[in-house]
Amino acid sequence: MAATNTERENVIANILRSGVRVQRGGCWFSVVVTAILLAVLGSPGAFAQSGGRDVTADVLANRDVTLSGDTVVRLTGGVTTYTGVISGEGVFTVGGTGTLVLVKDSDFTLPAERRRQKVVTVGGNHPVTTIENPDPPAVIVQRGATLQYGSGSGGDGVIGHFVQRPRFR
Repeated sequence: MAATNTERENVIANILRSGVRVQRGGCWFSVVVTAILLAVLGSPGAFAQSGGRDVTADVLANRDVTLSGDTVVRLTGGVTTYTGVISGEGVFTVGGTGTLVLVKDSDFTLPAERRRQKVVTVGGNHPVTTIENPDPPAVIVQRGATLQYGSGSGGDGVIGHFVQRPRFR
């Protein structure tokens, strides 16, 4: 799990305060710089879809959210039940820790510039349908977070934008 900005700042401050000096061939500077870079940059996973616009306050207030690009909700533990609706275009990321429960159906899509998949059917008498070049995900749930569709008492809480495809004959 990636370190937060505060955790990174604390690590850097501790490194600088500790006076870490490895005096082998004058390389103490490179050791400190490497430690600082690791603390600031974190693991490669730190650059995974972190979202964009933070809608945590809207979700906590159960206000409807309209995506206009990448959006993130940051959970802080426990269960958050969201009675609003998510719509628009973008990627919805659930981060932090805890569970987000969606109790109303939402309808949003990837922006047009990210949609690239193509449904292909081949095969004559025994057709096979495949998806070429699949789209990236429109919903991302980061480690530590859980996304639950519906409250468990019905079919509510679905996220979907369905495009009708031609029928098979």
